[in-house]
Amino acid sequence: MPVIQLREQCARKEKEEDRLLLHLSLEMDRDFVRKAKEMEHMRMRNAGTTAQYNHEKALEKEAREANKRKEALHVPMGNIFANRDSGPDRVLQGRQLSDGLQEQISAKQIRQTTERLEKEREDRVLRERLAREVKESTLQVHMQKLHKQHLQQTALAEQIQTLRPPPAPSPPPLPSSAENPFARSESLMFLYQKEKAKQLYQEQMAIIRQKREYEARVREMERKHSLERLALSRRE
Repeated sequence: MPVIQLREQCARKEKEEDRLLLHLSLEMDRDFVRKAKEMEHMRMRNAGTTAQYNHEKALEKEAREANKRKEALHVPMGNIFANRDSGPDRVLQGRQLSDGLQEQISAKQIRQTTERLEKEREDRVLRERLAREVKESTLQVHMQKLHKQHLQQTALAEQIQTLRPPPAPSPPPLPSSAENPFARSESLMFLYQKEKAKQLYQEQMAIIRQKREYEARVREMERKHSLERLALSRRE
């Protein structure tokens, strides 16, 4: 396959991979927002159910106490106070009720704080995982691009090596210009071939330098990637 067609095909494939990567990132962001909204709605529903339950229990307790007061009003008169129990201490009972309500409020606040911290931790872990996956995917795409460039450079070097003409043999001793009128033309042809061989050698050396630079960039990227993964693992 010609080098130009190979480059065009690689460029089209790279554009398609970039488009798919962007689409995947957008889909992951939308899914993350949707799940976060669902979790928030569920938390609000649970909080509303708990508050309603506590309110209903308080109303039931007040109704029972009201019924007891009504029954006490209809007790037949007589020796009503003879053996009557003094009943519980209202002050102590109110204090105990207040303490119980305060404990419920504190427990609810602690539970809400724990749930909020747990949700924040889960969201942070999810964001870090998504960022790590996107970064790894981006690094993989970049590494593939560099690998393709390396393959193209190698193919170009092989093609140049194939098309390189064999070294020109040393010209035989020529007779004097007086005896050979074409001596000057043959000398110019030899110089031309020598210059072309020099130019081809310089091109090959440039390709070798590019290959070394590519390998150095790959090593540097791998080193940075390892450091980033180590930093993320330490934060987790």
